[in-house]
Amino acid sequence: YNDIIVVGFDPKGQISLLKKISKYQHTVNDGGPYSSYVLVDGGSMLHFIYNDSPDNVHRTESEIGHGHLDNMGNPGRSVVVMVSMDMKGNTQRVQLSDNHSKKNNCWFQPKMNKRISDKDIILYSGKGKYYRLGRVSL
Repeated sequence: YNDIIVVGFDPKGQISLLKKISKYQHTVNDGGPYSSYVLVDGGSMLHFIYNDSPDNVHRTESEIGHGHLDNMGNPGRSVVVMVSMDMKGNTQRVQLSDNHSKKNNCWFQPKMNKRISDKDIILYSGKGKYYRLGRVSL
């Protein structure tokens, strides 16, 4: 539920890419449905979708990698982010939505998703008897 390590290999089996996406999630007594991440293979890009602290959204991987990473401790105050990585290991972080708006009574659950095509994924958010579905098209 913390950092994501991406390892790429060349045709000879040598490591061609080694990259860390810094992620820090810690919740207590909830079974972990709001932790982890969704990996979407977009062909020339990998996309990682997860809950994060809103303070991390606009930080660079360099800043985060040097200890400037806030904990996603409360899913109800987190945001849903997508970190996209190209084949050279360059990353871009964008916020997809938030879990804390008054109109959104649901929290994103990375473990509950469904790929519906090569470029589309359905993401599930839920809390109690409420749920929402979102579609991400890459």
